[in-house]
Order: sequence, then structure tokens, then C-alpha cells
Amino acid sequence: MSKAAAEETSEEMAVLFQNFLEELNKSLSPLINNELGPPISNSSYKYVPRHGAGKHSGVLARWTQKKVVKSKC
Repeated sequence: MSKAAAEETSEEMAVLFQNFLEELNKSLSPLINNELGPPISNSSYKYVPRHGAGKHSGVLARWTQKKVVKSKC
């Protein structure tokens, strides 16, 4: 993978992460008392065009959320 392709993939993953946080926020909002503050805080990410032994492209992200959401698999 070329450097330009790796950087483009990281940018695409950043957009997906932002969309994920927006949807997570929508899911958590009805479950959280407004007095506790926003359901998601301290969110951040950084681009990692070539990360790890496999040289994966994407983002490293972190966030804090007020409530755990159980998956229905």
C-alpha cells in the first residue's frame, strides 16, 4: 500500500469513527439522565496510516461513555 493510499484509508476510518460516535450518542442519550452530563466525553482519535506489524491503516481512538450498551447478537 502506498503512503497516499494509507493516509486516505486513515481519513476514511476517521469519518467512520465520527459516525460511530454520533450513533452511539443517539443510542445512549435516552438512557442517561441529563443531569449527569453528556453520554460521551473525552473522545479523540489520531491517524495511523501504518500501524502494527501488519501495517494496518486507520485510527486509534478513545472515548468515555456513561453507560454500557449490551449488544444483541
